[in-house]
Order: sequence, then C-alpha cells, then structure tokens
Amino acid sequence: MDLLPASSQQLSCFEQEPVLHKKLMATMDRLNQKLGKNTLRLSSQHVQMWRMKQERLSRRYTTSFEELISVT
Repeated sequence: MDLLPASSQQLSCFEQEPVLHKKLMATMDRLNQKLGKNTLRLSSQHVQMWRMKQERLSRRYTTSFEELISVT
C-alpha cells in the first residue's frame, strides 16, 4: 500500500481539493483510534478476489495439444 501525506497528493487540472473527503477520513481515523483498528473501513478495502471453481472443468481438446485425445 502506497501511503503518502495529504500534502503530496497530485490533483488533476480541474480537480479541487476534496474537503468532504478529508472530513470523512478524519472522522473514520478518530473512530478507528477510539474503537479499535479496522472497526470502520471503506467498502473497497480487503475485498477478496472471486475465483472460478475449476473442479469439473471440461478438457480443452480443441485448444490444448496436451489434452488432445490420442488413439493408438
């Protein structure tokens, strides 16, 4: 995680400093200090990536030479 001080944040040409965002983050920091680490989090934090189960995956006869059926 790349954590930088707020003073070094680079904004785009048309973007203004997000005042509401700063207030929200400060409030979340205070509550997390008071109630314990990671009590409050953003919904995008600690998201586990979904992975497809491949237990019953069919063979790839047409796309993989290693799985090609050989007749002897």
